[in-house]
Amino acid sequence: SILPDLIYFVDSGQFKFLVHNYFPPPEVPFVLNLASVDSSMIERSRIFCKDAIRLCAKLKSPYYSVHAGYCFNALVEHLGNDLSGLKPVQMEEAEAIFIESMKIIADYAKLYNITVLIENNVLSSNNFIEGENKLLLGVTADDLIHILHRVERENIGLLLDVCHLYVSSKSLEFSIEKFIDACKPFIKCIH
Repeated sequence: SILPDLIYFVDSGQFKFLVHNYFPPPEVPFVLNLASVDSSMIERSRIFCKDAIRLCAKLKSPYYSVHAGYCFNALVEHLGNDLSGLKPVQMEEAEAIFIESMKIIADYAKLYNITVLIENNVLSSNNFIEGENKLLLGVTADDLIHILHRVERENIGLLLDVCHLYVSSKSLEFSIEKFIDACKPFIKCIH
């Protein structure tokens, strides 16, 4: 394990670490999806996040960031590829599961004085289904703010991925400036 070395670097003041999403990667890869309708996958994702939060505590990291959820049964080979041929699950159902997951994760993180950040998803136009986003949560400012208000936890915020924002703004034709203005009170880190 490299954990003792990482702790040494933190304790000696040489480095500060932030733990993001799927780190450290597990021996058997899977898609971390806190909106999964598959009960075994949602449980595995929540356990993974709790493990990452404990790692944050050991590394004295104030934040743990995680991607907004997917509205499809995601497999490792799907990521980074054309998603438009996948069968989506109901966005409302996935969103409800994601909000419940974020409450669980935020409550757990509070025990360790850690803030959980949701990263905005990226939507490219080739992933539209019938001209719409039916696959990804947390793409627009309205999506993200709606989720944050429904989670209702003090230790939750946003990780703004500027590349994701750029691609999504082109696909959905929205203003980057208006997105940032709307989300500004919730942004804790930029990626």
